[in-house]
Amino acid sequence: MRIKRILKRFLKYADEHWREINEEMGFFGKLTPVTEMRVRPHNELVFVYSLLTKVGMGGLDRSLMLRKVVKGLRYAYRSHISFNDKDLREHLWGDDWQSTLWTTYLALALYVLEGQVPEDVIDGIRRVVAYEADRFINLEPPNGLIGDTKAEENAWDATLLAFASNMMSEHPHADKWEEAAKRFAMNSFSQFDDHFNNQWMDGRPVREWVSTITTFPDFTVENHGSFHPGYLGAYGLLFLASMAYWLKGKRPPPQFMYKFEKWYETYRRFILWNGRIAYPCGHDWPNVRVGSPFMMAYIAKFHQESMAGYLYRVYIKRLEELQRMSKDGSFYGAFLQEDYPGFASGRRLEFEADVAANLALCYMLDVNVKEGSDEGSLEELETGIYHHKYSEFIMARTPYVFASFSWKSLRHRPMGLVIPKPREDFGGWKEGSLTGYTAFEGGEDKVKVIFHNDYVNESSFMTLGLIKNGFHEGKWLSDQYILFALLPDMRTCVLYEHVKALNDIHVTTNIGLRYFYENDLMNRNKRIIYYGNERLEVEGVGGQTRELKVNSNYVNIEDSLTIYSEGKALVYLDSAERNDNYWKSVNMDSIYILFRKGDFKEGDIVRDYVVIFVAKQKHDEVDNPLIIRNFENELLVLKIRGQDGRSYLLAANLKPENERLIIRRGEEEYVLNAYEVLLDEI
Repeated sequence: MRIKRILKRFLKYADEHWREINEEMGFFGKLTPVTEMRVRPHNELVFVYSLLTKVGMGGLDRSLMLRKVVKGLRYAYRSHISFNDKDLREHLWGDDWQSTLWTTYLALALYVLEGQVPEDVIDGIRRVVAYEADRFINLEPPNGLIGDTKAEENAWDATLLAFASNMMSEHPHADKWEEAAKRFAMNSFSQFDDHFNNQWMDGRPVREWVSTITTFPDFTVENHGSFHPGYLGAYGLLFLASMAYWLKGKRPPPQFMYKFEKWYETYRRFILWNGRIAYPCGHDWPNVRVGSPFMMAYIAKFHQESMAGYLYRVYIKRLEELQRMSKDGSFYGAFLQEDYPGFASGRRLEFEADVAANLALCYMLDVNVKEGSDEGSLEELETGIYHHKYSEFIMARTPYVFASFSWKSLRHRPMGLVIPKPREDFGGWKEGSLTGYTAFEGGEDKVKVIFHNDYVNESSFMTLGLIKNGFHEGKWLSDQYILFALLPDMRTCVLYEHVKALNDIHVTTNIGLRYFYENDLMNRNKRIIYYGNERLEVEGVGGQTRELKVNSNYVNIEDSLTIYSEGKALVYLDSAERNDNYWKSVNMDSIYILFRKGDFKEGDIVRDYVVIFVAKQKHDEVDNPLIIRNFENELLVLKIRGQDGRSYLLAANLKPENERLIIRRGEEEYVLNAYEVLLDEI
C-alpha cells in the first residue's frame, strides 16, 4: 500500500506533463532535442499508469487512466520507426543506443494490461518489441572498458531480449532472442579472466559466451571518463531481465546472475551507513538522487539477503520524504529545477519517471518489507582499505570515516573525500575537492596527472602524486604535489599540497584545501560550526552567500569532523545557491585557505601547507594533532598525534629521478627513494 500511495501522489506531477495529440494519441513530456529525454520518460510513465490502472486505488478514475495508457501506447508504436507515421516525423524514435530499454517498459505495460487494450495497440507494441529485438540476433555485444564501459548498454539490450522471448514465446524468432539475451547478459559485466574460464554453463564453456571486456579485474567499471557507481549499479538491469522469466513462472538462466556475488561484494563498498551511495571519483548526476529500491527489493527476495531488505525500506522511506518536501507529487521538486535548457531539456521529467518506474517494479515484485531487514549489518559493512588501481583511486571504510582519494575523476581533476561516520550529509563529492585551485593570467585551466605512488596497509593508506597545472604557449605553468594519507588510527587523514612555479607566472586565484560538504534540506538547511571560542549557525540554500574568515586554524563541524591547518586561518564559504554540479540539486559550502596572488618567479613556491582531518571529534576535544612539520631539501617530515594515543611519522621525498634522502631519528635510519612515502609509528 505504501508504494501505491506514493505513486498515487506522483500522478499529480505526471498529469501536468500529459499532452493530447488527438483523440487517438497523447504523450508525456515534450519534444526535446535529445530522443532519450522524450521517449524514456513517456514509456516509463505509460508503464506506471498501466500498473495503477490494473491495481486501482481509491480516488483513481481507472477508465480515464486506461484511456491515457491506450493513447500513450498507440503514440509509442506509431512514432516508432517500424511504423513510420508521417504525421509524427518529429517524434520518431527507435534503433537507438538505448531504445531497447525504452521498449522494455512498453512490453511491461502490455503485460500488465493484458486483455484490456485494443488489438491495434497489441499488434503495434509487439511489432516494436520484435523490431528492436531482431537487431541483436546476429550482433556481437559491443566492447568497452576504459572510460566508457558497455556494461549498461549490453545489460539493457539483454533485458529487452529477455522480455521479447518470454512475452512473445510463440514468435518464430523467440529462441534466437533468448540466445541473444543470454549472450548480451554474459557480456554485460565481462572480465579478462572470463575468456579463459572453461567452466560449463548452459551448453558451452563460459569462455565461448564471452567476447568482450567491460569490467576491470577488481569489478569496477568506468563511464563518463572514470569510475562511476551509477554504472556499476547497472547490474540491476539484469534483475529486470530476470523478471521476464519470473513473471512467466520460470527460473532465469544462469547467465543473468553470472558473478552476482562478486558484483554485490564490490557494490556494497560504496553504500554508506544509512544507504546513500558514495562517489569517490565525482558525481555528474544530481546528488539528491536515491539508490534503486527495485535493485534491493530483488536481492532481498531472490537472494534472501537481509541487508538488501533493510536498504529497500530505507530507499522507499527516503523517496517518500523527498516527495513530501516537493509538495507537487514529484520526488525532486524541492531540489531540482523545473527543467533544464538546450540538450538537457526534458531531463527533469526523466529523473522523475525513472523513480516512478522503479517503484512500480517494486510493487510487481511484491517483496515482504516487514521481513529480511538487518540495519546492524550496515554498521560494519565492508570495513577495510581498498586500492582500485585500474580506476586510480584508494578508499577506506573504517569505524570512524569514509576516506578516499582519486587521481582520475569525472572531470579529470584529482579529488578526495573525508566523510565522518555516520554523517552521509557530508558527501561533498565535487571534482577538485581537497586539491586546491590555481588560476593563471593568460593560462588555460588544464591539469595533467603525471604519476602517483600508492601505498595500502591493513589499517592505513597513502598516495603521493604530481599534477601539472595551467597551460600557456605549449608550456605547463606549475607543478602540484599532493600527499593524502589515512593514519593507522583509522580516524585521522592528512593532506599536504606543494605547488611550485615552472615559469614566471601571474596567479589570479590561489586557494588551498577546498573541502566541500552539503548544507541543504537533508541537514535541516543549517550547519553549526565551532572555531576558537565561537559557535556559529550557517544557513544553507536560500540565504546569502558570504565568505567567513574564521580567524582560526581549525573548524569543527557539528561535533563530527575537525579540520586543522598549520597556523593558517581557514575560510568558510557559506553558499546560498545549489552548486553541486550542472544539475544544481544540492547546496555545498566549502572550507579553504587563501594564499598570496600576484607574480611568482620560476621555482617560487606558490603554496605549501598541511591540513589534518579528525573524524568523530567533538568541539570541546579539539587539540591540534600536528606536532612537527618540516620541509627542507624537498623532504617533507611530519610528526602527528593519532587519536589512538600513538604518534606517527609521515615523510615524503619530493626529489625527482633517483635521488635518495635519509631520515635519521636516534639510531634509526630511513632511506627514501625518489617520490617515496614513509608512514611509521614512533
